[in-house]
Amino acid sequence: PLVRARQETGAASTLAVLPNHDPARETPLWSENGRLVAVGGERPAGADGPWLFTGLQAASEALLLRIPEGVSELARDVLRPSAAARDGAFVLVPFEAPKDGFWFDLGTPERLAYAEAVVRGQAV
Repeated sequence: PLVRARQETGAASTLAVLPNHDPARETPLWSENGRLVAVGGERPAGADGPWLFTGLQAASEALLLRIPEGVSELARDVLRPSAAARDGAFVLVPFEAPKDGFWFDLGTPERLAYAEAVVRGQAV
């Protein structure tokens, strides 16, 4: 779905997103008509979300051209400027688990242990 959406829209990248149930903790993404319009902060007027970026994306070479030289962050240096310009370069594609596969936040040892238990069939 990510590759197909990128090809159909001509986006620099399509980002797999989930509903963001804790936007105070996890940076929310906001969209209009599927295009990224804001990163973080409050919901812009008319925007959908909040969305949580899963880390999965289908990128074109156009994305690489947006990354500044040196050390950079995707959200700060690429997504925020694109959203502020409302250039439509990033399309948000809702990820539907389990239809599209499993997704786990592995950001803490506890979350990693839970994901491993699910994969082994030892947790629900």
